[in-house]
Amino acid sequence: KAFDVFVLSSRTEALSYTILEAGIAGLPIVASRVGGIPEIIEDQISGLLATPGSTTEFKSQLERYINSPDLRSAHSHVLEKRIREQFSIQQMVSETLALYRE
Repeated sequence: KAFDVFVLSSRTEALSYTILEAGIAGLPIVASRVGGIPEIIEDQISGLLATPGSTTEFKSQLERYINSPDLRSAHSHVLEKRIREQFSIQQMVSETLALYRE
């Protein structure tokens, strides 16, 4: 919660627990558009995504958040709600058990 913005500039990533944790902490997030990250963050709705390895895109997305506290707040609220509803421990355990039952 001490951060203003959380950045994850991975080149590869599965389902990132660090993004889930940062989102629950109410942080706006700029992350790479790789792996399972777009399943958590909807670009321009619940966070900002950038092409992996593109320092120009990451810089641009960070500047958007720096220049718009309202955007940071809006995205962080949408993301926190999304994580609580779709990525809770209970939800993930339930879905995992359902896969095993199939």
